[in-house]
Amino acid sequence: MSAARPRTPSPYRALLSGLLLVLILGSIAWLRAVAEGEDQVEIHGETMGTTYAVKVVEPGADVERLARTVQRELDAVDALMSHWAPDSQLSRFNAGAAVGEPFPIDDELRRILTLSQQLHGQSGGAFDITVGPLVALWGFHGVRQLSVLPDEAALGATRARCGAQHLALDRPPGTAIKGVAGLELDLGGIAKGFAVDRLSEALAGRGHDRTLVEVGGEMRARGTALDGGPWRIAIEKPDPTQRAIHQVVELSGLALATSGDYRNFHELDGQRYSHTLDPRTGRPVEHELASVTVLHERCADADAWATALLVLGPEEGLALAEERCLAALFVRRAEDGLLSTPTARFDQIVTEQGDGP
Repeated sequence: MSAARPRTPSPYRALLSGLLLVLILGSIAWLRAVAEGEDQVEIHGETMGTTYAVKVVEPGADVERLARTVQRELDAVDALMSHWAPDSQLSRFNAGAAVGEPFPIDDELRRILTLSQQLHGQSGGAFDITVGPLVALWGFHGVRQLSVLPDEAALGATRARCGAQHLALDRPPGTAIKGVAGLELDLGGIAKGFAVDRLSEALAGRGHDRTLVEVGGEMRARGTALDGGPWRIAIEKPDPTQRAIHQVVELSGLALATSGDYRNFHELDGQRYSHTLDPRTGRPVEHELASVTVLHERCADADAWATALLVLGPEEGLALAEERCLAALFVRRAEDGLLSTPTARFDQIVTEQGDGP
């Protein structure tokens, strides 16, 4: 951990820092806390198989104390919800819970599982935390090449042990029950957002009311940035060949999450296979939607809805987002480039936040 040489902040520097936040995350690979001038602290590190970045605007903040708080909160989420750590509570449920037997779970894990089940219903099955085995079947759990497509027998057998209907919660209270052998839960579509919420709320509970918390690209903004205005967040351009800015939004009191198919995909025999799977078919999505960004009061909801709307596609997803008054930005591939379609609520929020102080 090291402290940077004090610098005098400027509005230009604050703007540039905000715009580049999303774009530089891939190069951060260590825990680092720096005091930016006398008024802002920035903390970077790794968690949940990805990176995080936290900014706290506060004169005279204790950098080391903040860094410990951040790491402690993120470690707690990882210990509950990591799909990869064998000793996490989620992994122990996946590996050790017997079919039909109540498995005791922590209250926070129960809450995120309950929210996941609710969003499964609200999205018409597009968001489903049981699709992990299908993700692995299509070669997206640590495997970078797909040499042969899954055959129908393998696809059918794998789908038989997936499905939100096979997970029962609170029967009795504080437990989860598998309804079928081989059921596995994967919270990759919501856990990062949940971690952002937990950390943002923990910092607010300690009196830090001007913060920007980011985990793996999902963000939540509180209060104002260093220059006194809203936090400026860059939405990445869905282009696999480069890292560039697609749009900048100004946020305060809201979270932002983006799901896209432009970084993680396979190509086989000239066909592109997205890592985004439709739980209703067990297959990669095939529409032209490249990314969906969602604004929401809670990052967990934004995270999950971004995933669900990406699954649903440009027409069905947009219709559902408008129906549920979600603030969402759909970016799809068109013949002449990228076409952005915001929902009415997204436009409203962007306009209101942009008119702020």
